[in-house]
Amino acid sequence: MITFKKLNLMFVQNTARVLYEVSSDVLLAQERLENMLSAIDANNAEYGKGEISKQMFEENDLRLKKESARLIKNINNSVGRNTKLLEKVIKELESQKIKLPKPRKQKPRIKEKVGLKKRHKRG
Repeated sequence: MITFKKLNLMFVQNTARVLYEVSSDVLLAQERLENMLSAIDANNAEYGKGEISKQMFEENDLRLKKESARLIKNINNSVGRNTKLLEKVIKELESQKIKLPKPRKQKPRIKEKVGLKKRHKRG
């Protein structure tokens, strides 16, 4: 009777939940980043039209760029975290592959050679 160990997929299931949560956070951060980049463009346009002072432009620009850099860093960290989690899942699944036992090779039967003599070369 062939026996095998059952796959333990709880780790994979739990990791999938974490991947989903982190991916959702990345999606929200990307949307905030898009809004931040739009705000930077709007700030530049307002300054270009003379609607805001140079000091206000510089304060807004500095604040918006810092916030954008923070969002980019968070996105990159989250993507890196997801990549590491996926690598762990792959290793776990690889370690749990079901391997069937290899069939035993039978030794070939050697037929007896009856009545055959070795011929010697004459030199």
